Amino acid sequence: MNSENRFDFIRIIAAWLVIYGHCYALTGSKEIELISKYLKFDTAGGLAVGIFFSISGFLVFKSLENSASLKIFILKRLLRVYPALILSVFLSIYFYGLICTNLSAQEYLSNELTFLYIQNITGFNIRYELPGVFENNHMKSVNGSLWSITMELKFYLLLGLISILYFNIRIKLWIIFIILSFLLILRPIEKASDLALEFFGLSYEYNKFALMFTVGCLLSSYEKNVNFKYFKYIGLIAIMIALLIINFEINKSTFLFYHYLLPIIIIWIGLYFSFLPSIPHKIGDISYGLYLYSFTIQQFLIYFEMSNNLLNFILLSTFLSIVVSLISWRFVEKPFLNLKTKL
Repeated sequence: MNSENRFDFIRIIAAWLVIYGHCYALTGSKEIELISKYLKFDTAGGLAVGIFFSISGFLVFKSLENSASLKIFILKRLLRVYPALILSVFLSIYFYGLICTNLSAQEYLSNELTFLYIQNITGFNIRYELPGVFENNHMKSVNGSLWSITMELKFYLLLGLISILYFNIRIKLWIIFIILSFLLILRPIEKASDLALEFFGLSYEYNKFALMFTVGCLLSSYEKNVNFKYFKYIGLIAIMIALLIINFEINKSTFLFYHYLLPIIIIWIGLYFSFLPSIPHKIGDISYGLYLYSFTIQQFLIYFEMSNNLLNFILLSTFLSIVVSLISWRFVEKPFLNLKTKL
């Protein structure tokens, strides 16, 4: 990644949006966070995860292209996802959980829910509660951010799978793009609860983020083979269209355009906004850690009644999440990522 790309910085901003949005949700605040208030199409958390998947599609496709084999590609993805995920799960059980449970240590550790929570290290069949933990919080979930990990892993596996199927991968991505677009626009949405229903086997979240991931992959697939300098104009056009549809009434067309425009705009910003700060190598990419650890830290603060002032809660959540993420990057994530160079 050359010095002009600012994807690490954008991902940190996205991770902070998750922290910001969760401060409202976890405290049960009656106030409306600013993204939901002014961006009719999404919440702060939804926007942030959309940014993550858009950038992920763009960069992971590059990783696939630059990997000597599918096995190497999968190993590199596992080295990125699992070290911090495993640490997060064990911190939740043996630090936050032991401190905050209303059970005795023996009852807590021998409880079936504790054993089931350990299985979160696989990234699949996610469990969200630990026995007696955060019982008096507005939400009992120990780490509500884990839901997207399963989705991310499935997208990696699907991308790897289609890469070995016969004919050009870009054509296969276009086919997936068209299918996901049709599923999204055909999805019956009459009320908010409809978003939780599966439509042709896909929930709205899977449909939405798979589409954004696919758009990121498509953009990446054209970067080497087409004169990508024209993308700067596509990005400008996307910005103008986005500014227009923000003022339109939400309908199926504007809703679909949002899912196309967000990845284009984010990739365009990452490639061409050279004035954005570049994250120093000494700090590293802490965005994943911020996303992964912050939810439990916020629940911990709420447990100790340190969330009464919303602004202070946002600032303290941000500070502690940064500290934990820096430690995780330095001593857990970076050492494992260094193995990628050996691969």
